Amino acid sequence: MSYSGRFYSHALTCQHCGETFHASRYDAKYCSGLCRSRAHRAAQKHRKLRATINNDIIDYLNDYEGDLQGYENAIADLLGLVARHSTLDDPQQKAGV
Repeated sequence: MSYSGRFYSHALTCQHCGETFHASRYDAKYCSGLCRSRAHRAAQKHRKLRATINNDIIDYLNDYEGDLQGYENAIADLLGLVARHSTLDDPQQKAGV
């Protein structure tokens, strides 16, 4: 960390693009407003996709309500779904960043 005039400057890594940048704020997360906006939009898209999948799972399980064999089949199908969407928890990996 260095001091230049009234501002502190220290090197940080952008949480969206991964570039190194110098920030005057100690709590900076992004190298620019563009990266901040892109990260926010990616997070919104991720939350919406997660909610959609959660609702689909609930609907799917409700179809088998009270049927133990149906639940076992549903769980097997859902495990396959989870395997296909294994990158859902890492939006940067899915975006190729």
